[in-house]
Amino acid sequence: MKIEDFPLAWRWTNPKYAVFPENVLQELLPLSADSAGQLSALALHALQHQKLEFEPSEDAAATQRWFESLAVPSGRVSVVWDKHTALSVPWSLFCAYWNDFCYPFSDDVDIFLSDNRLLLRWRHDGLFEYDPGAL
Repeated sequence: MKIEDFPLAWRWTNPKYAVFPENVLQELLPLSADSAGQLSALALHALQHQKLEFEPSEDAAATQRWFESLAVPSGRVSVVWDKHTALSVPWSLFCAYWNDFCYPFSDDVDIFLSDNRLLLRWRHDGLFEYDPGAL
């Protein structure tokens, strides 16, 4: 599937929301429904025990510093909205544009490391839950 056909592409291609540069759009790789479903199923059992919360700051630089403090190995992460909808994106891109992936009041989003460990969960109430043991 091309990004233009992705169900949430409007978030990054519509001037009402955001228009990502072409080179950034090329880094958004839709995952198959099977992959999205597998990750979504993993998320049901993750973050049950060890979880901390982080509320993003109005100060974009402070939120960026928090993401960087997680020391995520360079590479890609999977961003999962539901059992049918997921993308693979570079961690650095997610950090730079996180609020275009995680909408408050509507989205619950899980962010997985490349080895399918759940790192972050964005809750629609505007908080991230995370497992420091995932790193």
